[in-house]
Amino acid sequence: MKAWSDSNAQKSESLLRGYLLQGTINWADGNRLNEGDRDFIIDSLLGDMDKYKTTSKKEKEDVAQFLKGFWSKLKTKTDNPYKVVQEILSWTECQPFFTEKICRIIYNNESKINKGEETQRIAIIVEKYCNNDSEDEEIASHLHGIYSLLIDNENYDSFWLLFSYRKILKEQGIEEELINDVVIKTSLDFLQESRLVVNQHSKLQIHNCIYQSIFNEDWVERHILYSRPYAQKLLNWLDSNCQDNSQLLNQQETQETIKWARENGNKLTSQEHKFISFSLAS
Repeated sequence: MKAWSDSNAQKSESLLRGYLLQGTINWADGNRLNEGDRDFIIDSLLGDMDKYKTTSKKEKEDVAQFLKGFWSKLKTKTDNPYKVVQEILSWTECQPFFTEKICRIIYNNESKINKGEETQRIAIIVEKYCNNDSEDEEIASHLHGIYSLLIDNENYDSFWLLFSYRKILKEQGIEEELINDVVIKTSLDFLQESRLVVNQHSKLQIHNCIYQSIFNEDWVERHILYSRPYAQKLLNWLDSNCQDNSQLLNQQETQETIKWARENGNKLTSQEHKFISFSLAS
């Protein structure tokens, strides 16, 4: 801690990690710590998140600033606020909005979280408030914003945004450098810019467990079908690495697809042109 303090809280290698951090969190229960101790443990908790996903410096700074300012309130609702924050971060993975929101929910809406209840209570709070039917206006608005990014985006084709996002879900992470398709690469870049997707040790992953539980495979499958009249067959064909000819369109479907593309002003991708060409030739 002295090395971290002497570096003006800049020497991240001096922060606690692993069993040392966990031991300190357990020890902190019932001990009166000063502000410097508190800041050291909070920064260690945030730094420890990088073992799961590469968290942006800006997100960590925003979360650290909020937690340190909100700490006195959080302490009144928990026996061990460090353990509670650790459980919250396991869900949010330093995503600022949800980290702050869950802390405020605990303070404003929940009974005290006793020692030993942290894991179960935080899971219940996330399930209760962080969902597509959330009665919390701020959470509902945040999730609607994600929905709009994926579904109602004027600058990106929703089929390929959803397909790229779905690919990460199905494969539990993908290596970006192995993606050669320009459209998918562009979609992945946008998903990273939106912080819905982050880099985890050279693999793209969904930012956090909350996003992954809400915008799950069932949700994606349901909405991707609205993006094209031929979406299901195209999706199945792409999933087969463009090998399953049983998914190609019949003559009538092909003509309807060409008509739909013309009427909707769609600029079809090379993958779709290939799909239609193969359908015409079958």
